[in-house]
Amino acid sequence: MNCDLKYPEELVNKYGAKAGINMYIKSELPKIPQAKNIVKTPRESIDDALERAEREGVGWPRLFRSSAKAELWGYEGKFSTKEVESFEEFEKKMQGRVMYGGVSNRDAYNRDLRELIGSIESSSSDLKEDNPKLHGSLPDKIPVIFAEKSDSSIVGTYIKHPNKDDFYHITITNSSSLVPQFRNIIDPERSMYISNKGKVNRLTVPQIFGSEKYHSPNNLDFNLKKELEKVVSWHDKFVSLPELDENWAWQVEFGLDPIMLYQFRPFKIKEKADFIIDSPNVDKPNIYMIGITPKEGINVQVEKDIFNNENLSEDPLLFYNKMRLLKNLSGGENIKVNFLEESLNFLMHDEVAAMRRAELTVLDAGNIESWISGGKNDLLSQGNWVNIKADGENLQITPMNKGSFPNLE
Repeated sequence: MNCDLKYPEELVNKYGAKAGINMYIKSELPKIPQAKNIVKTPRESIDDALERAEREGVGWPRLFRSSAKAELWGYEGKFSTKEVESFEEFEKKMQGRVMYGGVSNRDAYNRDLRELIGSIESSSSDLKEDNPKLHGSLPDKIPVIFAEKSDSSIVGTYIKHPNKDDFYHITITNSSSLVPQFRNIIDPERSMYISNKGKVNRLTVPQIFGSEKYHSPNNLDFNLKKELEKVVSWHDKFVSLPELDENWAWQVEFGLDPIMLYQFRPFKIKEKADFIIDSPNVDKPNIYMIGITPKEGINVQVEKDIFNNENLSEDPLLFYNKMRLLKNLSGGENIKVNFLEESLNFLMHDEVAAMRRAELTVLDAGNIESWISGGKNDLLSQGNWVNIKADGENLQITPMNKGSFPNLE
């Protein structure tokens, strides 16, 4: 976790990052809609928390979500979220059958519910046991959010670009989409969008990142467009609050139809390059990148063999492979640059975590070797050393020799 980040420390220390930041936003901006919820801390018993949720009118079905302080910086998707229906709905599905011999359905339901909550609460301990080196600083138990499931028919997330002014990338999902293999293309409610200077447009397929071609706003449902513009406007309202950091680009998870805030988390520090690459050797207009490098660039070794994860070098690496393979990585702290192929819907948990850790990520990079001028088609072969320079708009890749770096011998 980056200690320079400004956040509501008292709330986050007590209730974890998800709940603490949402509680702070609720106190400052009460008109921003959030799901009705309570937060169980490790000091409160499960029974007491369930009774409190009933008293405070948290409806069913409910989402039980982790809220670890460690989620302030990373751990996307590492702790579980579980949806649970009411006992009444469960009983209807049982149709008079008894779930466990000799045990009433009510007792079985209550027991399983308590075990589920306990498993989320202790999921930090499970991570520590699996990898003490990586997760040893986690507490034994973490807070759990008991939230009424939102009625929103669409869920989404967006990031503010850390190196461009007033620029956002958005993905939204409607689970009722009809044709799974084509829904990102044909379904405007399961697609990628950008917001540039307050105007929302849907990205087209193919060549999502390079073409800069968008659907006409007239082809985007008016209500959907208006709701997206509204939730995008939240970002700068939130970071203008006294205890949230305006020097960072943040990620927002939200619902539409109706609008709902789910989570607000830091993404990357905002920064602009203090140099311009005069003679970039990657010849492609509109290269889409997140992050910049120092003026002198970053010296990295090309790593494509991600399935040999246990033998990853401890030297600084350039990960060059399909985006979806990021989920096979454990750790990845020494990956300084990502060249990601097949980057459609790049705001999933593993991808966001990888972009946050790395200094630079280039998206839709499957053909990047063909873009390099001078016929350097073998420049990014497995194990090669290269120097990467990026100013936010241009990219330069230079072959290097490991022997050039005394610190890497």
